[in-house]
Amino acid sequence: MISMNPINLSYFPKDYEQSRTRFLQETSQHEGKPKLHQWKVPCARDQNLFVDSAYLPALNNKKRLFILISGTHGLEGYAGSGIQQLFLQEFLNKIDRSDSGFLIIHSLNPFGFKYHRRGTEAGVNLNRNCSIEASFFQIQNRKSMEFAKQFIPTQPVASEISQLLKVMKKNGDGVLFDDVSMDEFIKVVGLGQFHDARGLEYGGAAPEPQIEALIHLLKELIPQYKDVVHLDLHTGLGERGRLHLLIDGQPEALHPDLFAEILDPGLDKEVYDFTDINDPGFYKTRGATNNLIAELITPAQRACALTLEFGTLGHSLEAQFKALNSWMLEHQGLFYGYANKELENKVRDLYLERFFPSDSKWKEAILRVSYEFFKRVFSRSGILN
Repeated sequence: MISMNPINLSYFPKDYEQSRTRFLQETSQHEGKPKLHQWKVPCARDQNLFVDSAYLPALNNKKRLFILISGTHGLEGYAGSGIQQLFLQEFLNKIDRSDSGFLIIHSLNPFGFKYHRRGTEAGVNLNRNCSIEASFFQIQNRKSMEFAKQFIPTQPVASEISQLLKVMKKNGDGVLFDDVSMDEFIKVVGLGQFHDARGLEYGGAAPEPQIEALIHLLKELIPQYKDVVHLDLHTGLGERGRLHLLIDGQPEALHPDLFAEILDPGLDKEVYDFTDINDPGFYKTRGATNNLIAELITPAQRACALTLEFGTLGHSLEAQFKALNSWMLEHQGLFYGYANKELENKVRDLYLERFFPSDSKWKEAILRVSYEFFKRVFSRSGILN
């Protein structure tokens, strides 16, 4: 049974500023004397946006590096920073760091966190922006661009129903948007594209400044360790309140022996689902933070690079429709505006709810599963006192 008690909902911040302040307080005061890094993120709108990180090196032998990232998708930082607070307050002082190091990165996309966007000020999805290869940003995804033209009107949002849902129809057991199946739409768009910020899941033309800084730090730290366990915290996809572990399909990012040492989907089924990216409603990505681990490790190293996805709206067809509708309206509104302020507020409130539900039961659920997940991983690693 998941035994965390009591549940401390104050781990979740009220905003970006409070979240950052608490992270800095918790890490700077830790007796392990972490090495703190601060990356200022250029922004025309706001000069006070930072990515903060704390690195606690292994004290003796550098066997395993754990990486814990929040806020890759900006407004998902509410939940991600709350889970990081749980880790910092409930686990860090109980861990034997003789041969394990920790890198904790707070709010990789501070603009999105502060202003309730999923992407950066430039409209870049950082989880499609991670690669050390220049050729990566030349990848074509023409179908995604076609879908954007087909389903995103170039005019202000004037309805609570997106164009995508307006053309939705049932086809036997399936769902079509015009002549495009729902599963094809999700999987094609989910890959990302590198051509137009006004298209869907834009991955940028080159690494964003904070991704450049992250690459530089990982290049310094990863070669020092035998194993790398990378955990990127996300919310949105999957059953409500359920933790889904996702991989991006790169064999270098998931060594089966390391996975088996720290995780057991059969024994852990009350805690999480190890979800196949080919399942309906899920999708493969390019340029996720996991991608950097696959690119940076050597053949002599082992990696376990995972996306931790906490479901919000649910995984029923109706829930998926709501999620898609919210996403398409917010995207259209971001680039083409809204017919009125009332509609804008409603769309943006629903968008935040999609990634950080206000329901206290949901918040309790993800803290409980996060607590149990950390407990099992660190216990199996032999480092939890």
